[in-house]
This record gives sequence, C-alpha cells and structure tokens, in this order.
Amino acid sequence: MAATPGRLSYGLAAAAHCAKAVQPGPGYDRPGMDTPAPYRLTLVQEPKFLHAIVTGVNQADTVARYLDELRRECIARRCYRVLIEEPLEGPRLTTYPVYKVISEASERARGLLHAVAFVDVNGGGDALTGFAEDVAVNRGIPVATFASVAEARAWLLAGQAQDSALR
Repeated sequence: MAATPGRLSYGLAAAAHCAKAVQPGPGYDRPGMDTPAPYRLTLVQEPKFLHAIVTGVNQADTVARYLDELRRECIARRCYRVLIEEPLEGPRLTTYPVYKVISEASERARGLLHAVAFVDVNGGGDALTGFAEDVAVNRGIPVATFASVAEARAWLLAGQAQDSALR
C-alpha cells in the first residue's frame, strides 16, 4: 500500500500483542496536515509490533517530526514494540543534529517504548548509527540497530518471546 505525502498508510494485519485503536482507512488525512510533510510514514501493524517505514529527505527536522508522529501512533495503538525502517535520501546528518534529535525524542518517549529495532537502510551500521543508538540507550530507550529488516524483526520477536516467558 503506497503512502502519500503528509498521510499515513495503515497495514491491514490485526495485532495480537498491540491493542487496536480506532484506525482510519488508507490515505486518512491527519488533522493539521494540510501541506505535504517532508517524509512519508507508512505503518504496518504486525502481530507483535508496529513496523514503520519512513521515506523522504534526510534532515534533522524530518527525523524529529516522524519520531514524534510515531510516538503518538504508539500511544494511540497501545503498541510499544516498534521496527523503524529508514531509507531516507540525501547526505547523512552530522553528529550534533543526531545527538539533538535523538536526545529530545528520547526524553518524550522514555518509559513508553518496550523495544525499538532500527534499520538505517542507507547507513549500513556506520559509526553515526552506533552513536545514535548509544544516545538513545543512555536516555532509557531500549533500542538496537540492525543491518536488515529480517534481523530487526527476529530481535523483536525473540524479545517478545522472552517477555512472555517471564510472565
């Protein structure tokens, strides 16, 4: 299902672990989203986690906005395990913007998320991706970075199984 600028696309899979909120259909216009956003956030509800695919231009503002929108979606869906797939286009951010965006987003999401698997499709596990992971983990966000969606999915599902075994 293709996303359109400034709109969310919702997957049709029902969630077993993530409670369903009232979900609009594909292409739902979000209030206040009159102009296209510099990114597209496509959400696919998997049985045990929310899969977010973000496309657009790689800018600090883009990352900050999609992270905030994704946090709101997690709250609305009561789904706190997330796979973020980020094939953003353009030059990599430098260290300070990464630090600032991740620090601010972590402050808003602390205590909310149970697991975040992050796949930087263009980064390939470089030092900056590792730095971003460290910043988030040091601020209480349970995040791990991966080179592929398959690895990220496996990590989320293994963690879900461990969580279930502890209950």
